Amino acid sequence: MAADSQGAQQPWLRLSSAAYEQAVEREPFNPFHRLELARLYLALAEGEKAERSVQSAIETEPNFLPGRIWLAMRYAKTGRIDLAKQEYEEILRRQRYYANWSIEAYERSFLDVDVRELAALLERSRNEKPKKRHVL
Repeated sequence: MAADSQGAQQPWLRLSSAAYEQAVEREPFNPFHRLELARLYLALAEGEKAERSVQSAIETEPNFLPGRIWLAMRYAKTGRIDLAKQEYEEILRRQRYYANWSIEAYERSFLDVDVRELAALLERSRNEKPKKRHVL
């Protein structure tokens, strides 16, 4: 039944992604549109497209930490731990840098992310024992 439900959602996900693609065209400097578009692409099993969307948001706005954390989680969940760690360290660096700045709420929304889930995921990956290879 879950597969049927996913199939039924496909047209709606496609329509939603088309709407966000238009939003990106109209507001190319709004990184939130690209992040939402990435979430839709991922739901449509278009992972590479999703990553490119978020990477584009980060290129446009390097302080867009919601995008960085999304990308880091994606990297970690797909086994690209080194890339995930790089994003994690960059998130922490930017949070420390702007910690005492007086900034507007919209700018704050670029910086306020919770890294605990990502940190735990990276810690688990660090503690995993490498699997033994069988040599023939």
